Amino acid sequence: MATKQARQPKHPPLIVIFGDEDFQKQRRLHEALDALLPPEVDRAMALSEYDGTASEEQGGPVYASIADDLATLPFLADRRVVVIREADRFISACREKLERWVAAPPPTGVLILECRGFPKNTRLYKAAVAVGALLHECKKLYGRALSDFAVDAARQHGRQLEYPAAAALVDLVGQDQGQLAGEVAKLCLYVGERQRITRQDVATLVGQSREEKIFAALDAAGAGRPAEA
Repeated sequence: MATKQARQPKHPPLIVIFGDEDFQKQRRLHEALDALLPPEVDRAMALSEYDGTASEEQGGPVYASIADDLATLPFLADRRVVVIREADRFISACREKLERWVAAPPPTGVLILECRGFPKNTRLYKAAVAVGALLHECKKLYGRALSDFAVDAARQHGRQLEYPAAAALVDLVGQDQGQLAGEVAKLCLYVGERQRITRQDVATLVGQSREEKIFAALDAAGAGRPAEA
């Protein structure tokens, strides 16, 4: 009777996380790494990370080294993962090489590119789609979508953020999703065991904090400390 070989989990050869919303991109990146490299994997042996804004002399990404790393058989892991953060310059410089790599990727290597733009009209984008790459576009949110984001963030903490409260929070905090998520987390702690977060909760916790910052800025300006203000 033939022995069944252990089946390798399916994974994409390429993941591209792109857009203008940094908080969402970082969350997508953490989710991808957690899925590819579970806790029992020693990431020191299976993960390489590069800063795409750094030069070769500063340890930035070089295509030949990246390709070799991805083609190297993983040790004590199912795959090797290479992450290039802020990869726009690397993509532009190596676009044709990346197109060839995507057409015939190594079986155990996964390349994650975090960048600002990944245009749909390029050959690289089309090649990525053809091999089943995961493409995550992370856009800034506006209007009602920001309130929905805040409500969903509270739901992840097991709390219900009322929509009027979510709209008030957006008015106070602004459009930065990272700051919104942070304020929602504080509100969830503030209400304790209570399930609902009301507009009054937002006014008490977040509104008061904003007023304190405004008064502190005015005090610093009045005392002749413009940099602090």
